[in-house]
Amino acid sequence: MLQVYCDGACSGNPGPGGWAFIIPSLGIEKSGYQDATTNNRMELTAVIEALSYLSSTNERDYNNREVEIITDSQYVVKSMTENWRKLKNTDLWGALAYLCSLGWKITWTWVKGHASNPYNTRCDELAVKEYTQKMSTNSSKMIYEQLKDLPVEDFAKWLYINLDRLNLCFGKAHGHEDETKLIEWLKGYTN
Repeated sequence: MLQVYCDGACSGNPGPGGWAFIIPSLGIEKSGYQDATTNNRMELTAVIEALSYLSSTNERDYNNREVEIITDSQYVVKSMTENWRKLKNTDLWGALAYLCSLGWKITWTWVKGHASNPYNTRCDELAVKEYTQKMSTNSSKMIYEQLKDLPVEDFAKWLYINLDRLNLCFGKAHGHEDETKLIEWLKGYTN
């Protein structure tokens, strides 16, 4: 049976999101990005992209079309195994139903997210990287637009107000000693 790990991630709900899948036995890692999406849509998209990939390659006859989809999304697994109602994301559920009808024998397996499964962890890293890279690029343009005409005396206030967003977009770790000093300086400057 071919094992396929899938994961989706989103910053905000809705917000920018990423999806990823890994097929360890084939050495394949794929990921992508979508604007203004939800975590559930990204979880579904990861599975759809994985099955689409397998259906469009020479791998489609691999292991008698037996596939194990491994995900940390109970939304996906329970919708497929316990017939949870699919009231939202009907476009994606339709796409998934079509792919499932192509003769794949699919086993749906849930794993705990952010635990000790290295492939699930790697999928999450790939999905998060997709949207953080995009956010960083978009944020740089947005920040430039906000700052290009900002008077110098207002810069420290702007920086203090937007520090959390900058940390998210540019991947800075919270609690860093230099960051703490900067925050204290900004508090003094803006009060």
